[in-house]
Amino acid sequence: MKKKITVIGCGYVGLVTGIGLSELGYEVICTDKNPEKIKKLQAGMIPFFEPGLNQLRTRNILEGRLSFSKDIKESLKKADIVIIAVGTPPLKTGETDLSQINSAVQSIIESISHYQLIIMKSTVPPGTNHMLSQFVKSQVNVDFDWISNPEFLREGRAVQDFFAPDRIVIGYETENGKSAISNLYKTYNWLHTPFLYTDFVSAEVIKYASNSFLGVKISFINQMAQLSEKLGSDMDMIKLGIGLDPRISPHFLNPGPGFGGSCLPKDMNSLIAMSEKLGIPLTLIKEAQTSNENHKMHIVDLVENAVDDLEDKNIGVLGLTFKANTDDIRESPAIKIIQELLFRQANIKVYDPEGMSNFFLKHPRWNISYCQNPQDVFTETDLILILTEWDIFKELDYIKLKPFMRGRLIVDTRNILDKNLLSNWGYKVLSLGYSSTLEKVGLTQFE
Repeated sequence: MKKKITVIGCGYVGLVTGIGLSELGYEVICTDKNPEKIKKLQAGMIPFFEPGLNQLRTRNILEGRLSFSKDIKESLKKADIVIIAVGTPPLKTGETDLSQINSAVQSIIESISHYQLIIMKSTVPPGTNHMLSQFVKSQVNVDFDWISNPEFLREGRAVQDFFAPDRIVIGYETENGKSAISNLYKTYNWLHTPFLYTDFVSAEVIKYASNSFLGVKISFINQMAQLSEKLGSDMDMIKLGIGLDPRISPHFLNPGPGFGGSCLPKDMNSLIAMSEKLGIPLTLIKEAQTSNENHKMHIVDLVENAVDDLEDKNIGVLGLTFKANTDDIRESPAIKIIQELLFRQANIKVYDPEGMSNFFLKHPRWNISYCQNPQDVFTETDLILILTEWDIFKELDYIKLKPFMRGRLIVDTRNILDKNLLSNWGYKVLSLGYSSTLEKVGLTQFE
């Protein structure tokens, strides 16, 4: 008989995990303390955009394996397995706010009446899982096992990541707990997914270290892109030459407007805050954050140099989300870049296939024109600025769009366009890390 699972938290991690487990055949109840969120989920509305997720939700509801409930305690009473997937947002100090974690744990304490496997999916500071497991033990007289199982879902391809993870990290205390979660994830044995069994603290650090390293790698390649612009070198060859080294790999070596999202910035800040308390200054990670912020200003300067002066220039922005295939604008590079463009008195109009509503809700007073289609963004613009790598922006009919523009400039911060092809069509395309940038800013090699 399949185990019954209750997921606490219907945010990004909770819903992807809960819906994914129901697809694997488990009976899953997804719960949340926000009644409006549960009401929408019961009505068939997922509160964020994630390709493929809604289809899975519909199928598993119809087949009776997936449901949603605002009654957390009652849902917990029915569970053999409890998954904690609530938010752990940052405090102003950079430390992690554990209030939602504490609320979930309290619900477990008040509801547990039989053996349960308790799995922590939320990202929590090192030491948290041990502290919480010991606290629950002191409060209840029921056996349970506690597991630290950090998630590595990537927004925009979370469904693929759930069903084909590159690794599964498990922090455990008892052999019984290890056996229980191994059984839960036995499907992945067929995929030869690597399992890493370790202690709580190591599992917690792995999550923070992974995201922090990605932030460092992104900042590094963006710095190399700026250097390449000055030297006139070929960024394609630089990426290839670096990425062919198996110690480095080609992943995350594409220049861009900077990292963002809900994970990398938050986890880097949390790791820094924790390390400073321990007297271990993580200067490399701090510098990566500083470099990431400076790089956004580099892009603004690139735009301004291209049009000589931003005052009263019409800038069309394609892309608001921090990456493609999501509606998430949290810590998106577009926020600071657009803010600075507005400060320099540019006129801004934008288009994003999924992120405009969230952007408006976050910045309702910004003087921005929200366009219903890409053509409106091109109309009477002096320059197009691509900030997100949506496929739709690669596939636009740039020949038909050209007559709508006032200028012929495109700044492609994601390097998704064929510069030579667009040049033949009469455009001037500036891409990060490429010598074409030099022609406008007046630099020559070794000047």
